[in-house]
Parts: sequence; structure tokens; C-alpha cells
Amino acid sequence: MRRALLIFLTFPALLAAESAKLKYNRDVRPILNEKCFHCHGTDAGHRKGDLRLDLREQAIKPAKSGDIAIVPGKVDLSQLIARVELSTSNARRGPLVAPAHRACGTIPRQ
Repeated sequence: MRRALLIFLTFPALLAAESAKLKYNRDVRPILNEKCFHCHGTDAGHRKGDLRLDLREQAIKPAKSGDIAIVPGKVDLSQLIARVELSTSNARRGPLVAPAHRACGTIPRQ
């Protein structure tokens, strides 16, 4: 009985913790869809830098430069995160940065 009561009382907390976890389709994909997929999505005619973010296997494979846009489980190694953070900081932006990349946060490495 005590065990059942304990589970009953902690269940709402477990549900809240689960919903607080970051979920790709709920939390990340809508941002990529709005900010990145136009240039890095399904349309090969608009695709920039031969980078496709809408397909996992493409987003996690190394580019010709050796950089990897998304390194699963390793935020500090993911170039997408580094470039988004760079675009939101006051860091110097080089002359080769296109206005579209400023908007989506994918700034070419200098």
C-alpha cells in the first residue's frame, strides 16, 4: 500500500520531468524548419554549402572541411550549435557572411 501511494504521489513529478526533456520533433525541428531548412533542407536548388539538416544521416556526417554540423550527445563538438552561439554573441563577423546566414545563425567559419 505504501509503495502504491509513493508511486501515485511521485507520478506527476515524473511526468513533469519527462515533458521538460528536450524533444527533437517538438522543440528543435520547428526552429530548424523556420530558420534553416530553406537553405539546408529538401530543395537541392536552394541548398547551401551541400549541408542538409532535415536528414539525420546528412546532418551528422563530416563535411569536406571535417566539421560536423550535429554531433549527437556532444553539443561542444556540434558546429551548428557553435555557429548559432557565435551569431547571437557580439563576436566579429567576417565579410563572407551572407545576410541569410546571419538570420539563421549558420555563420561560415573564418
